[in-house]
Amino acid sequence: MNNGVKKVGGVRKGRGNRPGRHLIRKAVRLIHKNGASVPDAMQAIGYAKSTANHHQERLTNNPAYKQEVDSVKRALLRLHPKIHDRVAQAMSAGLKAKETKFFQHEGTVMDHRNVIAWGERRQMSGLILQLLGEIGQKDQPPGMTINVDTLINIVNQNRIERGLVERKVA
Repeated sequence: MNNGVKKVGGVRKGRGNRPGRHLIRKAVRLIHKNGASVPDAMQAIGYAKSTANHHQERLTNNPAYKQEVDSVKRALLRLHPKIHDRVAQAMSAGLKAKETKFFQHEGTVMDHRNVIAWGERRQMSGLILQLLGEIGQKDQPPGMTINVDTLINIVNQNRIERGLVERKVA
């Protein structure tokens, strides 16, 4: 049934239909691999310019779009498995953050001390909790995994360093 509506790139113009999965894959490729903006990718798959510029959530809130983005991320992690180790190292460093406080009198630095950077540690703890919290979300696509063992090892290592738990001797 044509009903006088032109079909362009898998999206029927003027009907308000959503793009098919193959067009969503194309948009994800354009955005995450080629560095295109969301409005440009939306126009490339058949959205009107006004929709692309003002209603990007029509694409980005689409469950198929989210699933395709997650598959791109999983593929990236498969290609570069050391990303988990680098993230764990960065988080571990963030949980150990310190800053230097300078004390001055009449423009001259009299003393300096290394103190715990509570702000950065709080931020990193929040990020870790956010990552751990995402595991139980219902809208998460099947097969999406986060390396929780690495995060648990970071927490245990920090407990040992602070003297909260005794070191295990092998």
